[in-house]
Amino acid sequence: MNLPPGDYRFFYLADTGRLLSVEKLALDREKHATLDLLNALAQANQFDLEAIVVNRLGELSKTQVSSFKRLMLRRLAESLNPGFSCYHISPRACGKN
Repeated sequence: MNLPPGDYRFFYLADTGRLLSVEKLALDREKHATLDLLNALAQANQFDLEAIVVNRLGELSKTQVSSFKRLMLRRLAESLNPGFSCYHISPRACGKN
């Protein structure tokens, strides 16, 4: 049996595992629309989709840890020297790309 990629519901006999029928689910369009929206929102908010998985585990991604360290370094430097410009570290540390 050759099935094109997509979401399916399979009906089978519990005792034997014999396949009785296959029903293609109409969720593909909805799923793609949801993923497209998620990608657009992530891009607009400069958020890394891979970080979501790590965040759901209660942790920060490596990129988030690096950003947090730069922010804390900048805040520390500013607190020690109020006239300090974060450009002394790097424009990236100031949140500039």
